[in-house]
Amino acid sequence: MIRKRTPVAALAATALALTSGAMAAAPAALADGSSTRPSASPAVEARQWPVLEEGQEGFRVSVVEFLLYEYGHYDQSEAEGVFDEEVTAAVEDYQSARRLPITGKADAETWNDIRDDFGLIGPGHHGLKAKAVQVALIDGYGYDLHLDGIYGPETRGAVAEYQSVQDIDADGWVGPVTFRALITGGD
Repeated sequence: MIRKRTPVAALAATALALTSGAMAAAPAALADGSSTRPSASPAVEARQWPVLEEGQEGFRVSVVEFLLYEYGHYDQSEAEGVFDEEVTAAVEDYQSARRLPITGKADAETWNDIRDDFGLIGPGHHGLKAKAVQVALIDGYGYDLHLDGIYGPETRGAVAEYQSVQDIDADGWVGPVTFRALITGGD
């Protein structure tokens, strides 16, 4: 009798282990909405990260400034959108702390780590991560928002609209796919 139950018990244990693994992976998969088209995430992930270096300007530089300040590697809480010597030093400090090649450039490896540290944010969040999202939406894509660092209904609505344009489930939360879309999308 025990021998007949052992295969069943082993099968049940295997099924439970597989289900638990799938459940553990669910939050990451849902980070950018459960209704995201299957082709959208790979399409966004295939986009090349921009390489930012000293002398460049724009909203992506502002995003780097806000986030490196948030992560403790930059000493200015306001972003100027200019990749200058201070931003280069902050990027190098971040790269050193993350054990990345120290290039002083916001390159693909650096962007991947910045995105990993960013995590998932949405309504109710406030601070420099919210400002980074807002500056991308305002200066990168022309959304009419207040740059106040408060992830309220206006920011959520703008994120949801942007997600819809990018074929990402329009849930209004910024996860890894939406973050990459904001950084790698058009100017």
